[in-house]
Amino acid sequence: MDGLTVNQLGKYLKRHWLKIRASILDGTYQPLLVRRKDIPKPDGGVRLLGIPAVVDRVIQQAIAQVLQYIWEPVFPDGSFGFRPGRCQHDAIAHAKSLIEQYLNYWIMRRLRAIIWKHWKNRRTRIRELEKRGVYHAFAVTTGCFRKGAWRMSRVKWVMIALSNAYFKTLGLYLLS
Repeated sequence: MDGLTVNQLGKYLKRHWLKIRASILDGTYQPLLVRRKDIPKPDGGVRLLGIPAVVDRVIQQAIAQVLQYIWEPVFPDGSFGFRPGRCQHDAIAHAKSLIEQYLNYWIMRRLRAIIWKHWKNRRTRIRELEKRGVYHAFAVTTGCFRKGAWRMSRVKWVMIALSNAYFKTLGLYLLS
């Protein structure tokens, strides 16, 4: 709305920067009206586009750069929206890897539960745990637990005895 082009911005800011800066710092700065532009859609509709003034775009970009420097380290790695160097393709790839990790975890846990259930009595459980490298004291303690198979599939000594490497020796591989 100001009629200013990007090429004219340098001269304009040299003359008016101190006043603009003061109004920003004291909170009285008012952005100019946004110019509206109608863009025709292929289906016959119209999309409204708002074009801010050149000075306002520069101020918005400066604020965005400062805020980005402050907030970027705070965002979790799984956040992809409107962040520099990240796009929707990265978000989809991240989601796929999370799904694969969860499926791998779930499948391995389910296999451990099935094997634990197959080792019906305590003596068998203790013997099988020891055979797979668990110390006798831990094998006895773990083998005598009265918890269900699903819960036991998360116990440290069961996870050591029935590790992913063990399932690999049986020809079972992870998804990824």
